[in-house]
Amino acid sequence: MDYFFKPKNIAIVGASQDPAKPGRVLIKNLIDYGYRGKIIPVNPAGGRITGRKVFPSLNDIPHPVDLAIFCIPNHLVENVIAEIKPGQVKGIIIISSGFKETGALGQQAEERIRILLQERGIRAIGPNCMGLYNVSAGLNATHFPGLPQVKGNISFISQSGAYGGIIFHALKERQIGLSKFISIGNQLDLGHTDLLEYLGADLPTQVIGLFIETLKDGRSDSGVPPQAGRRFLDLARRISAKKPIVVFKGGRTQAGRRAASSHTGSLAGDFTVFKSAMKQAGVLVAENSEEFFDILYILSIYHHQLPKNDNVAIATISGGPSVIAGDRCEEVGINVPQFNHALRQKISRCLPVFGANGNPVDMTPQIKPENYEPCVDLVVRQPNIGGVIALNVNLDRPEFARAFIKAKKKYKKPIVAVLVDDPFISQEFHKHQIPVFSAPERAVRAYRGLLEYRQIRKKLSTDKPRRYTKHYCSGDPRGRLSFIGEYESKKLLKRYGIPVTREVLCQDEHAALKAARQIGYPVVLKIASEKIIHKSDVGGVILNINNEQELKMAAKRVLRLASNVLPSVIPAKAGIQNSFLVQKMIKGGQEIIIGGRRDEIFGPAILFGLGGIFTEVLKDFALRICPITGTDAREMINEIKGNRILKGYRGKEKVNLNAITDALLKVSSLLLEHPEIKELDINPAIINERNLTVVDARIILS
Repeated sequence: MDYFFKPKNIAIVGASQDPAKPGRVLIKNLIDYGYRGKIIPVNPAGGRITGRKVFPSLNDIPHPVDLAIFCIPNHLVENVIAEIKPGQVKGIIIISSGFKETGALGQQAEERIRILLQERGIRAIGPNCMGLYNVSAGLNATHFPGLPQVKGNISFISQSGAYGGIIFHALKERQIGLSKFISIGNQLDLGHTDLLEYLGADLPTQVIGLFIETLKDGRSDSGVPPQAGRRFLDLARRISAKKPIVVFKGGRTQAGRRAASSHTGSLAGDFTVFKSAMKQAGVLVAENSEEFFDILYILSIYHHQLPKNDNVAIATISGGPSVIAGDRCEEVGINVPQFNHALRQKISRCLPVFGANGNPVDMTPQIKPENYEPCVDLVVRQPNIGGVIALNVNLDRPEFARAFIKAKKKYKKPIVAVLVDDPFISQEFHKHQIPVFSAPERAVRAYRGLLEYRQIRKKLSTDKPRRYTKHYCSGDPRGRLSFIGEYESKKLLKRYGIPVTREVLCQDEHAALKAARQIGYPVVLKIASEKIIHKSDVGGVILNINNEQELKMAAKRVLRLASNVLPSVIPAKAGIQNSFLVQKMIKGGQEIIIGGRRDEIFGPAILFGLGGIFTEVLKDFALRICPITGTDAREMINEIKGNRILKGYRGKEKVNLNAITDALLKVSSLLLEHPEIKELDINPAIINERNLTVVDARIILS
């Protein structure tokens, strides 16, 4: 990767005399930003550009090329790469667009180029990208002019080149330094994961920001997307334990996914799965661009100085903004504890009589200048306070600035500021690494990022790596599943040790009566057709059958339903399509759902939620990527809003949470060991204080 970030020489393929053309802009940027290596123009026309000899082709250069940047029409790229002699070029950035993002023909061209690169041992970034920028090396290998030249500790990987322009604007606006920026475009070869691996080991990079539309692994021979997702998650998990990673995801909605497809030729994965996967790997996910940059900003300063607890103090001279800050803190789960009486008395000695001495502390604009420092010191020094939010609107007093700067140095706690029309304080805070925001909501959300990363570090330091144990019975040959119905689905669940209802598959009324006697009343009768997804919607489920007479009537109804609803169905397995299930009726307990789906990026994902309206209407569920650990399973249970119901809310019985954890772990293994499963739906399972029982289940094959 050093051939990209620290090249000794760079060849510009498509170099031009025209100042407006990309091949000339790149040369100018390399010169203007202080690149110290050799710049080699390449153009069949020859001649000289900026006093440098122009070589007709890459092969004419009398020494190996560390990095070649292609700024030529897309239809020329393939031929130029095909002509490169072995060992002549180490790395290529293909700025040129007009490939996969344009459709099938462009995708075919990309595949041919990928093969040519692999044959020559050349690594590539792009195509359809804006290049890269390494501040410390003075390497501006992009088309962007006026980039920030202040060295910092944040590095960005952006799938979109144009979003890079937004990144650079945000850095300037917040007065943040930069380490590296990479635009990766279509990810023909190198992608997010490859660059993340490099930045994870890069000492100048302490914080990593990613703009992602979709994850891809260009090096994968099979091209199976889940390989890219799994590799990314495993790598991100290792890096997040040492360096914070913040992601902003594009393509989260149907409209966004259409844009992603037309823009990069990539299919963006489901955002719900993506967000859960990132949480599992210890990656912070931003909801919008402003939040993305604000969290990166605060982490760039405090990634090594995280709050020791969830308590924050608010100190202000502006009443209204502090109220908003306090509201927002509680809304996002940050504690703003009331100070005790003794402390409030001490604070009051520093304030005007109408100041507020609780938390928030309102020093008011009338505070004596010499009292800023003792008041702020009293607040920041408290051992139960993890950090401070300082607010000041239009009172640009040097004493305010000095008080917080001194407290930050003395107590080593994170302090963030909300400043409006305070140029001197802003300048001083920037100089002394106190992040400044223009609104209370922004400051609070950014501070919340510090707390989230503290929890990530704690979890990753104690949680064992994800692994799974195979549960599949050795006596049953593993092979592609060929069923999707409830009866056969439950047979598979049983082989993984997941408890299911006692049930018998019956072909007629006589068999049903015999089965009910064996199982014991009350029972449930269900139509056993793989063609009906929601059996209860068509009257195919009859509950609370208490005796033989009721069972006979129910059997006639179900058989009549089968003849009416499925007149043209040809039984696929010895009459299973038109048969029915007799099941033990399960009473009491709480309905839950355990589901599984195969995501196109990350592979199998597992879902958990309460049954009924909680999942379907309220969308109250938790997701993780398989394999999961016991910690993951317990987090899923605690994550849903309805978890209090499982723990015995308002007199309800507490359920066996260990049984849920065990079932989640086993379903995770099942999904991993059967890649042909597209979806699995255990809905519902009944959980009570003793055990879990699967009542209904269905599998859909890919």
